[in-house]
Amino acid sequence: MQPDTKRMDMTFSRAILFSLILAKASALTNSHIAVSSPDYCYDPYRWCGPKYWQATFQYCTSDFMESQSPVILNPFHMMRNRSMGPLELLAYDVLQSEPWIIKNIRDTIAVEFNPGMYLGGANLPRSYYTFYMAFHWGSETTNGSEHIYNDRRYPMEMQIFHLVPPYQTLNEAAFTERQAVAVLAVFVDIGPEDNPVFETISRAVPTIPLAGDEKFIDPFPLRDLLPNDTSKFYQYTGSLTFPECLYAVEWIVFQEPIYISQKQYNRFIGTVYYHEPEEGEEPRLLLQNYRPTQALFDRILIASANAAVPMFSSSHSLVASLLAVLLTSLVSLLLPRMT
Repeated sequence: MQPDTKRMDMTFSRAILFSLILAKASALTNSHIAVSSPDYCYDPYRWCGPKYWQATFQYCTSDFMESQSPVILNPFHMMRNRSMGPLELLAYDVLQSEPWIIKNIRDTIAVEFNPGMYLGGANLPRSYYTFYMAFHWGSETTNGSEHIYNDRRYPMEMQIFHLVPPYQTLNEAAFTERQAVAVLAVFVDIGPEDNPVFETISRAVPTIPLAGDEKFIDPFPLRDLLPNDTSKFYQYTGSLTFPECLYAVEWIVFQEPIYISQKQYNRFIGTVYYHEPEEGEEPRLLLQNYRPTQALFDRILIASANAAVPMFSSSHSLVASLLAVLLTSLVSLLLPRMT
């Protein structure tokens, strides 16, 4: 009896397809980005909101020693460093061959990258591998960037997280050593047209509405999603902006924003949900998922050679500058009398 080659081919094809499905499922379950704790939220009026985080998470206390993020990019605290080298975005222009994972992790949408991209240069103490990116947004009527620049909170902020090898989670790295995490922060503004690069992410968002939902997306050169001019940025030392709020983070915030359309933004504010234990299975839209700005204390914002340093960007800057002038004048008057 001759073998049924057609049936054998179909069986073989199904076996290959099944293997690919299993491989993809395995890859998804191997994601290093966990769904965030239900013990915190961003609602300022609920027990789990940002002003109550320190009651549950001790490192979320903002004080002189535990410098927290995000911050206002206040020119009174800026110092230009003309000798600082450029950022090094190694393999950011390379199209990775394997798909990325996009995941609803309850407090944001995260995109996990494959190995191969690295960050260095500027004032960074070492080289970091590129781990994943996440987003913070507002609502229909409010903006939602975490950092504030020139008195403005942008509609959205994109943050790209980097770790020092061999760490594989943010908390593991930040708990173990200082400066083990580096974050690139990109302001996202609303423009008249779709951003064709961002569309890959935006289109996938409505398909992962609930915490834990995830899927594959096609990769793209990550450099295509950054501002055109990456030489303009501000660098400072701070913390993670979500619990555990660990303060082991080197922040680099780009001056120039990128642009997406209103339609692309609406997919974030209209289709992403999270759960709280007492709410059962009733979903609630994830809105305004940003932490309020924290005090700078004595920290300095290092401005790159090409970055703008505004004269004044807030009334706080003006008051602080006037106080500094008055204090200097007072000291100069008192010194002759003291000698």
